[in-house]
Amino acid sequence: MVCRQDDRRGEQRLRQLIPLVEKLISIFLIGTALIITLKHFNYDIWSIITALGIGSLAIGLAAKDTLANMISGFTLMLDRPFHIGDRIQLAGGQIGDVIDIGLRSTKIKTLDNTYLIIPNSELCNTVLINMAFPDVLSKGRINLGVAYGSDISAVKALLVNTALEIPHVRKDPSPEAFFVSFGDSALNVSLFFWVEDYTKVFSVTDQINCLIAKRFQENGVQIPYPTRTVLMEKD
Repeated sequence: MVCRQDDRRGEQRLRQLIPLVEKLISIFLIGTALIITLKHFNYDIWSIITALGIGSLAIGLAAKDTLANMISGFTLMLDRPFHIGDRIQLAGGQIGDVIDIGLRSTKIKTLDNTYLIIPNSELCNTVLINMAFPDVLSKGRINLGVAYGSDISAVKALLVNTALEIPHVRKDPSPEAFFVSFGDSALNVSLFFWVEDYTKVFSVTDQINCLIAKRFQENGVQIPYPTRTVLMEKD
């Protein structure tokens, strides 16, 4: 399975680099043909090259942000922190799938079906999470609280067995439940589980939550409301 993923990523990388290489080769061939043509008609090539160099410097200073994004685009294509189709989480918390990696910007489709167009220079200088690397296996977490006086060992076993009833939850690694902390009005417990594909975490979480509510009701496990005791003193 790992070999197939590596082969698929290699094919994606090749498909993305081919248009870039073709453009560079075309620019080189056109420039070479132009120089040969001008030299054939006895034009002073060096003066033209000097003028083009000065013009390029002026354009470079005026378009430094665009050039920075283009250089960052080359870096992303070579370094490959993510591929087209990968789901990433940005430093700002946005989560989405990579749709396109261009020379100037990268396009990301978020979970609510909107597009983020991010300059490549920003992506090269920020921290992001690639949910599809090193593989698509993903972990989910459910936090909940049970009433004081509950049998914590029984609650943890019930949570694990409930998660295992869902078809998409992996048995290896197996779900795990932990008693996390003493809350103001509840004993806080966390359930961790693994799914085959990160795209299924939300739907599996929904299924587990619904089944937990049913199993808790069947076994008499209470999820308490937040409570607060107020003592009134008379003067």
